[in-house]
Amino acid sequence: MKKLFNKENSPMKVLMVGKFYPPEYVGGIEFSMYDLAMGLTKRGVEVDVIVTSNSDRTVTEDVEGVTVHRVRRVAKISEQPISITYPFVMRKLLRQNNYDVVHLHFPYPGAELSCLFNRLRAKLVVTYHMDATFVMMAKQLYKPFMYACLRKADRILVSSDNLLKGAEHLNNYHDKSLVVPLFVKDDWFDPPSRKAVEDLKIKYGSYLFYAGRLYKTKGVNFLIQAVRNLDCNVVIAGAGPELGAWKSLVEELGIEDRVFFVGSLEKARLKEFFYAAEVFCLPSISREESFGLVLIEAMAAGVPVIATELGTGTTYINKHEKTGLVVKPGDVDMLENAVKRLTSDKEFRERMGKASKERAEKVFSERVVVKRIMDVYRS
Repeated sequence: MKKLFNKENSPMKVLMVGKFYPPEYVGGIEFSMYDLAMGLTKRGVEVDVIVTSNSDRTVTEDVEGVTVHRVRRVAKISEQPISITYPFVMRKLLRQNNYDVVHLHFPYPGAELSCLFNRLRAKLVVTYHMDATFVMMAKQLYKPFMYACLRKADRILVSSDNLLKGAEHLNNYHDKSLVVPLFVKDDWFDPPSRKAVEDLKIKYGSYLFYAGRLYKTKGVNFLIQAVRNLDCNVVIAGAGPELGAWKSLVEELGIEDRVFFVGSLEKARLKEFFYAAEVFCLPSISREESFGLVLIEAMAAGVPVIATELGTGTTYINKHEKTGLVVKPGDVDMLENAVKRLTSDKEFRERMGKASKERAEKVFSERVVVKRIMDVYRS
């Protein structure tokens, strides 16, 4: 595999800057950082990461060949960790290491402010994962710094054309913005053991799958209501504050024999559930679902998907009646019809599944996307 070198013919060095990093915290943005760090490391790039810690201690650890600096936090406000020492730890890293690229994963105010107020000799690349909706509470205080950071960026990577069009924060920066999607690792396309998949099919039957955090914005309650009159099993993987309410809804509708909550799953086990599924559904109702990485994980497994139209990456990934179906968020009847069509029409389902896998390999594979990001680093 060809390695990436800088102008001095030394291995390129990248500092990734963000809010959290696995395994201490797992979410879409965090997994995308992790997957990119792993993909770059495999290609000879030296990667360091700076994020906040889940505790009041600063620790440095090796995570599969990546040096991760987890900086202590002093508080947490509206899901945003407050770390006073973050910019100073970053300054120390910048002085000690001759980084070629600083790659900021937006949004996290602590990271943006640290990039803004530290002197960067390296190229600043920003991945704009989602709109910074949290700034509404402190709009007047934070917005000028956010825009200053975006102005400072050499390149802004956006995960979908829909997000680029709909992101008001980027209106003045289209000239340096580039659509580069998130991706799944190449080995995700390799099926798990046949026995593991068959065991799941025996246990849960032919099922529709959902995987993700159990938050109101995910709209799983609409999915539960949509299947109440269908001959369809549903497997729900994940954890979150709505678990109790959604279990109660299942009981209220009398479908507890067809809807299964399996909790959070390790990646290897999650992959088995994807490959055993008949259909995947992401019924999100908020633009906070800025991309929908789980859609790609399903498509890479050859599974057709149902997604909602949010004006974000969900419908950049899933093309209506080409890789699956698109419905309005929160529309139970429309979602019910989509589920019914994909679960009852085998020929349509198989055609959508085949097209899903082909699109995932062509557009959203590690091989394709990491090369594009390395090209941005070189340019």
